[in-house]
Formats: sequence, C-alpha cells, structure tokens
Amino acid sequence: PDAGELFWEDRPMQLASPLDARRLGIETVYQDLALVNDLSVHENMFLGREPIRRIAGIPFTDRAAMRERARAAIKRLGIDLTSVDVLVRDLSGGQRQSIAIARALQSQPKLLVMDEPLAALGVRESSIVLQLIQQLRTLGDVSIVLIVHNYSQIFEVCDRINFMLGGRIVRDVATAETTEAELLNLALSGTYA
Repeated sequence: PDAGELFWEDRPMQLASPLDARRLGIETVYQDLALVNDLSVHENMFLGREPIRRIAGIPFTDRAAMRERARAAIKRLGIDLTSVDVLVRDLSGGQRQSIAIARALQSQPKLLVMDEPLAALGVRESSIVLQLIQQLRTLGDVSIVLIVHNYSQIFEVCDRINFMLGGRIVRDVATAETTEAELLNLALSGTYA
C-alpha cells in the first residue's frame, strides 16, 4: 500500500510478500487461477507445499498422501471430478476455479481473498463456483473477501458489501440493506456517498 495501515487480529502489520500473508493464515485465489495445466489436480493442490516422507533418511514427495488429501478435500467441498489424477487442462473453467479454491483451503486459512473468481466463466461454471463459495460460507471455517465487479453475484453469497471508488470504501453496508440498483447508481454517479 502507498497509504494507510494494515491490521491483522487488532495488530498493525506489514506484508512484504504473499508468503508473509500465508504465514498469518491469509490465502488468495487469483483471477488467473495460478494453476499448472500440465500437472494433475493433486499435483496442483500441493504445488510448492508437497508433503514429504523419509525413507532411510532421504526425503521423497509423498504422492500417496497428496492423492488421499486431495480426494478428501474434493469430497468435502463437493467438487465434481472423476479423478484427482486428471490433468488440470482437461477440466472446465468452473472445475479449475474450484481446484484453485480447494488448494487455497489446504492450509486451513483464517481468511481467503478471492480476486474475481468468476471472471471469464460462463453462467454454468459461475454457478458451480458460487455454490462452492456458499458451501464455504455455510461451513464457517474461513472468512472470505470476495472481490467482484458483477454486483448480482455478491448478493448470492455475501453478508456485507464494501463498495470502493477511487481506492476508498464509499459504502459499507449489510447485503440485505442495499440493492444492486443502488450500487449501480453509486458506480455510475462516481460520488462518495
């Protein structure tokens, strides 16, 4: 940030890298998914965080643990996949985004920041991801910050809306206390109400 302060659990903080955020329990699902198309689902879910087992003191990637933990995560989240061994490039956009979310949840974060998770998805695929977000909301294991530009989507899954213009929060309201039309008018007027 070029101005302001960041607080985490009532303490000021500075983040020098995504790894700093991860250490605090903050995970991010990026708009571009950050998945490797030529790797399988289970390989993507543990990329850079592969479980290790030692045989005679020599470290090896524990692929069996990766598969089992990936299967359990996918089952828990209700993601429709035939196998955790399928290559990510063979999945639909909604399935890919679901895998990116499942990967972020592997570390049991306190906060999940989702940056435009529905961008470039069709109606059916967006529905899959919105159902997953709703399921996460129901489970209540993680707080979610959902960054979107399509106002109708937030009314399906969000409890609270922080509307930003020019880098400032200009409206902070419970979802039930506003409408899509009100947000659209605020955006079109460009006023700081």
